[in-house]
Amino acid sequence: MKKTQMTFGIVSCLLFLLSFSLVAKDAIPESLTPWVSWVLKGNENLSCPFINNSSYAETRNHICAWPSTLELEVKDSSAKFKQSWQVLSKSIIPLPGSKSNWPLLVTVNNKYFPVFNHHGRPAIELTKGSYLIEGKFEWLKIPESIAVPEQYPASAAMLLKLTLS
Repeated sequence: MKKTQMTFGIVSCLLFLLSFSLVAKDAIPESLTPWVSWVLKGNENLSCPFINNSSYAETRNHICAWPSTLELEVKDSSAKFKQSWQVLSKSIIPLPGSKSNWPLLVTVNNKYFPVFNHHGRPAIELTKGSYLIEGKFEWLKIPESIAVPEQYPASAAMLLKLTLS
């Protein structure tokens, strides 16, 4: 009997939590919705999906940028890369490359975009939206390796399409 009550209690708690998350957005009165962005200012990441079994309150546990497959086409004297991103909140997006093989002519949705050094790696910063990032590398001889960014611990295997020509 106690086991049944305990199971019922756990299931009830889970259903309560699930129903709360499903109605949370609808629970904000219409008169207060203009204030949502002000309340979240500085904590916009809290509206992004978070890593399971982590602290919800820590913004670093929320993933606000989601990449597609990284396409890398390598030739004798150059390489091109292409990758789509879905960004849910302002995020720093890692790019392929390193200090010795810095990406050149980087475009975001066909417009040139500045690349900066983020912890020793090339990166760009994007706001909410859908993006196609493209760039290239140039060299005298194909390097032994090209640094590919770690995406997130949650996605152990990054999708990479490599073409050598």
